[in-house]
Amino acid sequence: MQSAASPDSPKLIELMKRFVDARVPLERATKGDEEAGALARRRPDSLFAGVRSPGGALAGLLLIAGCWAESHEVASGLDTPEGCYWHALIHRMEPDTWNSNYWFKRVGQHPLFPTLLERARAIAERQDRAAIRLARQWDDKRFNELCEEARMSADAAFVKAIEEIHSVEVHLLWDWCLTPAGGGANG
Repeated sequence: MQSAASPDSPKLIELMKRFVDARVPLERATKGDEEAGALARRRPDSLFAGVRSPGGALAGLLLIAGCWAESHEVASGLDTPEGCYWHALIHRMEPDTWNSNYWFKRVGQHPLFPTLLERARAIAERQDRAAIRLARQWDDKRFNELCEEARMSADAAFVKAIEEIHSVEVHLLWDWCLTPAGGGANG
């Protein structure tokens, strides 16, 4: 959470702080945070005024809080690269890899990808996971394949590394959406 922008209440700030470092599992939660889920009925720009993507910030908070269905509903209403990106992540967690790949095609080359690739490489190296082969550029389709492999793998270290990269990706996108409107390309 780079900058919390101007949420409309201290209660929202406290809620966001609870999820700032939360691990995001590869599969959707069965029950999300009720306090966060209640925000889905609010207008994103009333919650996150002055940020790059108010709807993206809300979709991200809901997803991190385990409110999968609510996050999906918010992301579905966003016709932006960030909305498509959240949609892709949501379907990755469903899991519906084909649908996730479809939404990633709509994202195109997101400005987060170089940072994400750098962070993913560091995680793979730290975990000494040679099986995590990453291309010269971030390849969302390849990472979706690795997520599918992790779901079926008995290799706990591999699964942990993939889940960590997935979680980092979710948090990078949330930070991107929370960047003050007019923020630079690198957030």
